Amino acid sequence: MRIGGTGGLPLTKLGVVPQQIAGGDILPALEKGTVDAAEWVGPYDDEKLGFSKVAKYYYYPGWWEGGPELDLLVNIKAWEALPPNTRLSSRRRARKPTCGWWRSTTRPTRTR
Repeated sequence: MRIGGTGGLPLTKLGVVPQQIAGGDILPALEKGTVDAAEWVGPYDDEKLGFSKVAKYYYYPGWWEGGPELDLLVNIKAWEALPPNTRLSSRRRARKPTCGWWRSTTRPTRTR
């Protein structure tokens, strides 16, 4: 499987052999059968590179790339045990993305 970084380490326990392959080489590797699976960026880029033409299945997002998944899951019993002010604060924080991309693209810029 083409997978970058440390995402491939846990997969080795399942018998996966992680491969570091450059983006432009993934499609030919899939076509030739050099790799059986690949991960790249996301649906837009994956389709642009033509993965949908050769890959039988598509899953997104992968567990190794948690950034695209912006959910907050809390056990209901633990949530109900929290004081009301903590719940309110948590709800407010969960609604506001905190990554640098959000800050840089949504804040108004000042011109002089």
